[in-house]
Amino acid sequence: MGRRSIVEQYSIATMEKRIEIILDNYSNFTRMLDGYVESLSIVIRNEREYNRSVHFRSNDIRVQTSNISDITSRIAIENVSIQEAINTGDADSALKGTDMFASHRWEIETICMMRDDYIIVNGALKLLRDNEYNLYISYLNRKKSCIDFVEETGITYEGIRSRLYRCRNNVKKMAVEFMTIRSKNYGAADRYSAGNLVYAA
Repeated sequence: MGRRSIVEQYSIATMEKRIEIILDNYSNFTRMLDGYVESLSIVIRNEREYNRSVHFRSNDIRVQTSNISDITSRIAIENVSIQEAINTGDADSALKGTDMFASHRWEIETICMMRDDYIIVNGALKLLRDNEYNLYISYLNRKKSCIDFVEETGITYEGIRSRLYRCRNNVKKMAVEFMTIRSKNYGAADRYSAGNLVYAA
């Protein structure tokens, strides 16, 4: 799955598919999200800067620029501020001064949903029995392959694949249960809206 498209694909996926996306990308899921947030923060900051410059030019305001270190510091602080707002779901703060509010709000809400879903899936993983958890988490984190398990345990390749498949199904089943409970608390079928867009399981 392309890094740039993961948020878009996730936003339109069913509940079960979202869980599969997390499991298929488990070892680097949060890193991918962090990278997306960092890139999005740059886009938002550039939009703010452009809009500020247009405002100053339209009002014939001369802007006194400080030295390079001050500019670099301001940019770094603004980047961090935007990232923090995105990660806490504070779209109003993150998008202040932009002109693509609806589009970016959709991204921010989807990112928050992805982080919540990851926590639920991670919790479901921890509900597996010890032997299942140790087997599956090593596989998800890409620390061991099926061949490694075969060599370590003496179990056939087909047997290992069967156990991994059973673990995956159990995690999906438990995660769906928790996501369904969350959906009922929202008072709708697992639904997130952003602007004019609505994403349902």
